Amino acid sequence: REKIVAFASTKVVIIVDESKIVGRLGERFTVPVEVVQFGWRVTRERLTEIGASCALRESEEGPYVTDQGNYILDCGFGDALGTPGPIASAINNLPGVVEHGLFLGVADHVVVAAEGGARVLDRVRA
Repeated sequence: REKIVAFASTKVVIIVDESKIVGRLGERFTVPVEVVQFGWRVTRERLTEIGASCALRESEEGPYVTDQGNYILDCGFGDALGTPGPIASAINNLPGVVEHGLFLGVADHVVVAAEGGARVLDRVRA
């Protein structure tokens, strides 16, 4: 849903706290990948074939289920996320994948909240 809203917007501003700032994607956080429940294990296998280490997100009742009735696989890609574009494309091409958490080239501005105040990071256009 977040990406649908972002792509329907003329300007995207993302607000984060400073703990989200990293030197390289995947350094501290995994990439959430939403997958349909039917055949999710096969989708997980295909994700591992492209270099992911996947864990099914759990809740107290069992697998976490999204508002759309899907599962989330939290995927680590290690150093491969140093060049995230090819990984994002590979994830998008897998049957069973609904969406992933790589927001590449989406934000116009990122507001980073810190104890000493906020700073704004602007998107550099090529």
